Amino acid sequence: MLLSDWVDTVRKGVEDRARMKGREPSTALCYDSLKAHLRRFTSESRYDKICLKEIDLCFCEGFVLYLEQAPNLRIKNSEKERKLAPGTRSKLFSMFETLLNKAVRSGLLKENPCYRMDPTLRPERPAKERAYLSKEELRILKETACKNDSVKKAFLFSCYCGLRWSDVVS
Repeated sequence: MLLSDWVDTVRKGVEDRARMKGREPSTALCYDSLKAHLRRFTSESRYDKICLKEIDLCFCEGFVLYLEQAPNLRIKNSEKERKLAPGTRSKLFSMFETLLNKAVRSGLLKENPCYRMDPTLRPERPAKERAYLSKEELRILKETACKNDSVKKAFLFSCYCGLRWSDVVS
């Protein structure tokens, strides 16, 4: 099976499962980004012809090196070409590895060549530095006037119980 066809097959499966669960297929959109980067990595003419069985350790390591220099394809009409953020590189490689794992489970590959990679070559997701409000800052916030008291209460609730703001909103 061709790599491009396999990406489309996996993407469709992810999209269908998301729709069945009543969710937006955001992961399916990430596969579009992966496909675009794979196409750019292998060049237009070769991408359409590369088979899953041709993917080896050298291909995987080359893709990692490509991701380190790859431009952000979502930013268009910019004077300066921006590279992918470290988190994006990590996410794309993780999706590539998942794609190959699914090929192994489907019997299209004997093994995932990513597993033979030197772990130090894999793109890593950078640790996020998290900032927290101190007890004193929360006390001041609690005593501060706010136009919308329910928003203030919801935000304080999220601070005290550790819920993300997006979870409180939903």
